[in-house]
Amino acid sequence: MRSLCWIPLLILVGCAGHSSGGQSPEALKTAAEHFFHDVRWKDYTGATSVIVAEKQDAFAKARRVGHDSRELEITDYDLESIKIAPDALSGQAVVNLSWMRLPSVTVKNAEIGTDFVYRNGQWRVLRMDGGPFPDLL
Repeated sequence: MRSLCWIPLLILVGCAGHSSGGQSPEALKTAAEHFFHDVRWKDYTGATSVIVAEKQDAFAKARRVGHDSRELEITDYDLESIKIAPDALSGQAVVNLSWMRLPSVTVKNAEIGTDFVYRNGQWRVLRMDGGPFPDLL
């Protein structure tokens, strides 16, 4: 009889572990910070790992063709907000991004919406609304 008292508790703990899980705002914020940190420091391999699978090759190729490791400088980013859709399978990060692309030395600043989707247990970049990565538009 005493062991039966633990069953409701185990069910609650088990359900809590399978609720939204990684679909939390904190997990989306972590993914967004990972992506923008990596592009800020030109770790395009790391940034590619946060992008949806169907766009990873195009993103990596565009970085090579554009000589982004030499010619693109992300000077700053500031993650402004995170919002998850009611279905908890998509969300958006809004970031203030500053960058320049050589030969220009003019720093461009923009508030950019970055759409994320939750796939295979992880948040992935689906597209960006502007910025220095036209292949993600």
